[in-house]
Amino acid sequence: MTEVVPAGWDLAGVVCTGGDSTVAADGVTVHLDPGEDVVCTFTNVERGSITVVKETDPDGGVGFDFRGDLGEFSLGDGGHRLFGSLLPGDYGVTETLPPSWALDDVVCTGGDGTRITGGVRVHLDPGEDVVCTFTNVERGSITVVKETEPDGGDGFDFSGDLGAFILDDGGSEVFNSLLPGDYDVIEALPTGWALDGVACTDGGGTTIQSGVRVHLDPGEDIVCTFTNVERGSITVVKETNPDGGTGFDFSGDLGEFSVGDDGSASFDALLPGDYDMMEDVRVGWDLDGVVCTGGDSTVTVDGVTVHLDPGEDVVCTFTNVERGSITVVKETDPDGGTGFDFSGDLGDFTLDDGGTEVFEDLVAGDYGVMEDVPAGWALETIICTGGNSTNTMGGMTVHLDPGEDIVCTFTNIQYRCYIPLLFRN
Repeated sequence: MTEVVPAGWDLAGVVCTGGDSTVAADGVTVHLDPGEDVVCTFTNVERGSITVVKETDPDGGVGFDFRGDLGEFSLGDGGHRLFGSLLPGDYGVTETLPPSWALDDVVCTGGDGTRITGGVRVHLDPGEDVVCTFTNVERGSITVVKETEPDGGDGFDFSGDLGAFILDDGGSEVFNSLLPGDYDVIEALPTGWALDGVACTDGGGTTIQSGVRVHLDPGEDIVCTFTNVERGSITVVKETNPDGGTGFDFSGDLGEFSVGDDGSASFDALLPGDYDMMEDVRVGWDLDGVVCTGGDSTVTVDGVTVHLDPGEDVVCTFTNVERGSITVVKETDPDGGTGFDFSGDLGDFTLDDGGTEVFEDLVAGDYGVMEDVPAGWALETIICTGGNSTNTMGGMTVHLDPGEDIVCTFTNIQYRCYIPLLFRN
């Protein structure tokens, strides 16, 4: 007896019981003796198939070479190779990767498969049609670029998932053949510097403390630029005229502090930006001016706004002048003169003998004081103490310097007239 095996099947064996038989290639020859009842069982197994499918991320990958028990072949993204009419058994399939690609996974459906190095071993049972999909992801790169403001910063240390490295201004470090995933890059700042920002191309980064988390997708080449700004300083210097002024209070963006004549207050490690400083001018003093060197500034009514650029060291000198006073004293000879009127830069006022008029909180400058001498009186002298003055017609110009207290004494004498007696005979 012979069996015509259908396509896709194999005759696995013929077993006869109850008598003798001889198995042939395609059946059996039964040696039937008288009275025997022989039973012959034909066992067939169905052949199966293995299909290898190629998927890449991103799409379009080509040139993936395979080898193993199914022979050698090549596939590109979206391609497949069908191997039909396979006997049951184990079939190893491995992949040779093109540069910059990684084997992300192998998934087999319709039967069992075991991952091996570079591929899969398919356990093909009779009649199974197994499909194994090889998914590859393209490796990418991350480039870290260093920029500093001002130019020339050096010695910036990095650490994290890409390892440790050092960059200077204008330098870069490239990390190739990276699998997709998240990569943290952390910067350790040199003294006097701040991390101004990290910008990654294609929005591929999330800011974290002291650095960035790069989200690298398959095949991406991401460039992350770390920009650092050098911190600066502002020093407030106090000058007074006359020397020795104390207790000048300041407020604003640098906080509250006090400085006396020839003193200073320094504020280091400041980020670039605008800093307002206001002086609470003491009674009896004026803010004469604010001069800043080392950077730009704008003088305000009661202080200054410093426009601090990266790395600048700005010095602002606040100069204050003390107000003074002028006292006008009246003396007459003989004593007791009254009704002496004054006018000029200090206003109009009237004094009698022994009287005084005090003018306080005066800014430095020249002040004219004139006396309207009453009839019968003459202005004999004007004597000023505590500062300089110049006699003028009918009065005095006082040259008041900062902080001076000048006393000017106007002395008047009364005219004496003699009327001769006329005698008649």
